[in-house]
Amino acid sequence: SNTFKILICDSQPLYVKGLISCCWSKFSNEVSIDVAGSATSALSLLNKNNYKMVFIDIVLEEYDKIDMLKYIKL
Repeated sequence: SNTFKILICDSQPLYVKGLISCCWSKFSNEVSIDVAGSATSALSLLNKNNYKMVFIDIVLEEYDKIDMLKYIKL
């Protein structure tokens, strides 16, 4: 598929909704966005999907942010 897959990991749904509506509303047919409300959910989605872009909340309570970035880089 030619869909550009994006993962957003943020515990604040209002931020996620704002990011989606501001940035990608024009590209709804070309972009697929998954939202994870926690680092655990994000890791699960990362194991199942191939994302082109990942946004991570600066405040992750479950994982160290550096470890999360190392995992995504793999």
